Amino acid sequence: SIKGLPSLIWFYLIILTTMVVVGLMGNGFITLANGCAWVGNKALPPCDVIVMALSASRLVFLALIQAVHCVFFIDLKLRYLPTALIFIWAFLNAFTTWMATCLAVFYCMKIVNFTKPFLEKIKLSISSMVPHMLLGSFLASLVASLSFICMRFFPQHCNRTMILLSGSNQTCSVWTPWTSYSYIIGTSPAFIIFLICSVFLINSLLHHVKKLKQNKDGFRDQRMDVHVRAVKTFISFLILYSATFSSMVSMTLLYSELAVALSKIAVIAFHSGHSVVLVLTNTRLKQALGKALCGAMGHSGRETASSSCPKTSIESCPS
Repeated sequence: SIKGLPSLIWFYLIILTTMVVVGLMGNGFITLANGCAWVGNKALPPCDVIVMALSASRLVFLALIQAVHCVFFIDLKLRYLPTALIFIWAFLNAFTTWMATCLAVFYCMKIVNFTKPFLEKIKLSISSMVPHMLLGSFLASLVASLSFICMRFFPQHCNRTMILLSGSNQTCSVWTPWTSYSYIIGTSPAFIIFLICSVFLINSLLHHVKKLKQNKDGFRDQRMDVHVRAVKTFISFLILYSATFSSMVSMTLLYSELAVALSKIAVIAFHSGHSVVLVLTNTRLKQALGKALCGAMGHSGRETASSSCPKTSIESCPS
């Protein structure tokens, strides 16, 4: 019964729900802000297209996680989910991971100066490549998630009550180890690409800082500010990204419910925490948030709002 649940499970559910709510608010705000900008301007910068696709997919992913745990929360490992839900979870998790990698690639190509002709050519055409990046992320996520369809061929009879909404036995899919391994292999290229982009970006910043130190006037140009802001974002992103990828691996290799619960919290922290980082480090989104808070605090009227609240016309992405 619910009253008999251990306090540790309740603590886990409270932490998970809190982080999901934060993620829903953050990603919901990003999606709404970019959606309004899209409607108002009839177009979005390529970078904001990636951010909007990322936040929208995370919004659905986090909502699915919360819904699943409200129904299947007795089994922390969620081994007895229907095949369709497992596939949707796998696809959304892979897609958001690839979209985050696309954002890293875009920033890297826009900020880092390359000497290789091939990379320079990609740098010049990266904006026009965004639709292809979105399609590639979709296809890569689909391929990585196809292994979960195979679980439908390995049904196992559930002879214990796992689902709160059903007290009867049922046939359900089991998370087999080999499908988890194939999923990790399918999503690992996104993590590798992100690491490469991070190395390029940090190396570019260090090189630029070295050049500025040689300047006797200590001139900090706009490019330096862009590098510093981007690296701060990437450092926090790298920590979250590494934690969630390690958690995905641990959920494959470890079988204790405590390890799986901690891994799930790390994955949700990535999707929720990165949305907060995007808002705080994105000029346009941060100004939009400030304007929204001003309106929520009672700054009504056009004159009052325009004088006390920040405008949102500054571009948010590197150009």
